[in-house]
Amino acid sequence: MLINDNSVLCDFCVGSQHASHKVVTVQRGYNDMTYQLGQTEAKVQRMIQERMQKLQSTTESLIQSEPETKRMIENSTRDLTKLVSDIKKTQEELIKVVEETQKTAEEQAKGFITDIEKEISGLMETEKKLGELKEIKDQVCFLQRYPNQSLLPHTMDLSTYSFNRHLQVQHMHKSVTSSISQLLALLGKLNEKINRFSNSTDTSNEMALRYMRQYEVNIVLDPDTAHPMLSLSADGKQVWYNMGTGLWGHQSMVKPNMFTEHLAVVGRRGFSSCRFYFEVHVGQKTEWCLGVATASLQKTGAIIRSPSSGLWAIWFLLDKFETFSSPGESVYVGKVEHVGVFVDCDGGQVSFIDVVRAAPIYSFTECLFTEELYPYFNPCDNEYGSNLDPMIIVPISSTE
Repeated sequence: MLINDNSVLCDFCVGSQHASHKVVTVQRGYNDMTYQLGQTEAKVQRMIQERMQKLQSTTESLIQSEPETKRMIENSTRDLTKLVSDIKKTQEELIKVVEETQKTAEEQAKGFITDIEKEISGLMETEKKLGELKEIKDQVCFLQRYPNQSLLPHTMDLSTYSFNRHLQVQHMHKSVTSSISQLLALLGKLNEKINRFSNSTDTSNEMALRYMRQYEVNIVLDPDTAHPMLSLSADGKQVWYNMGTGLWGHQSMVKPNMFTEHLAVVGRRGFSSCRFYFEVHVGQKTEWCLGVATASLQKTGAIIRSPSSGLWAIWFLLDKFETFSSPGESVYVGKVEHVGVFVDCDGGQVSFIDVVRAAPIYSFTECLFTEELYPYFNPCDNEYGSNLDPMIIVPISSTE
């Protein structure tokens, strides 16, 4: 028998100690509990499925947004560059107009001052003559000396002339300041939107990283493929450039599947028709190359850097990234210390993530994979400063 606190009772206890409690038969209790268990299990499965689908759609959206992001950056950079250029032209035009109007105003003022000074001289001369005439006390002589024409010289009408250049400058300054304030307000709104985009992007990037990390696989490097100038750790999790290895004098050491020119090594295990993910710590290295390669990737001699090489990798050099297939074309600027590599074999995508910032570095999309893919590591040589630190395959559990 069962009571409502899920305790199992015998018939004697039900009758003696729990007569007032609600009880059901063991069979009834079992049926009810198994039904509830089934319902809960189904709900949990639905919740898992919903979240898996949400994570998958988020990651796919992030990967698909790569070309849109590039176009957005190109268009925004072009438009903002044009805006800056237009502002500079407006500034130059403003300076030109203000200086020209100031020059014209100065010329007008100088002409007016010259005319006024002449009129003042004329009026002062007239004033003198009037004073002399006024001193004549003989009436006949006064009348004889009194001029027939107007006593006043010809002068300009001062009421028709107005010069208020300082007020014009003040008005122009007020108009320009008002326009600049409106422009600054618009830029402020743009910055607010950019900040909101930044916060939103950070959240979606973190979700995408969590989704990718669930496909973590165990990567172990294959020493038979390592270039003779590379050293591997005993557990196959680290690789670094060894300046003193010098195995080229021993031809017997060269193995059939070994890289002979590229300072590279691949993983032991290949992957196909699946998703997989791994993380690599590159620290402060100044140069390295990381990605995935086909089993048939050329290992003897130089690998041609083209989309058909069978290598989907990013190459870091000092402070910027380029893809192995497109040398000289920068795809990302900055330095990263911890890189995540996510591959969707069926979806034809290879993505590289800055794990520390949960930010995308670059994605290859619409790839056609016809062979198994092997993780590819190239720690590079010491040409660009100290670069002897290893590339380390790091399990996710050690970074969380």
